[in-house]
Amino acid sequence: MGNRVAEHRARMKARGYKEVRYWVPDVTDPAFVRRISEQAPALNEADRSEGTADFLDEVQAETLGEQ
Repeated sequence: MGNRVAEHRARMKARGYKEVRYWVPDVTDPAFVRRISEQAPALNEADRSEGTADFLDEVQAETLGEQ
């Protein structure tokens, strides 16, 4: 199987792609779920009070020509 992976990587590299690996949080980890559950209300409130969602909607409308 390792050979298939190496061949795939070689083909992708020949097409001009570069392999990049990312480490992301394990969203099934109970500690992560707990942290998100604790932080989400504060983030949502900050979004509402600072008008972030409205700003992003305006940027999207301008970008897509929906003014």
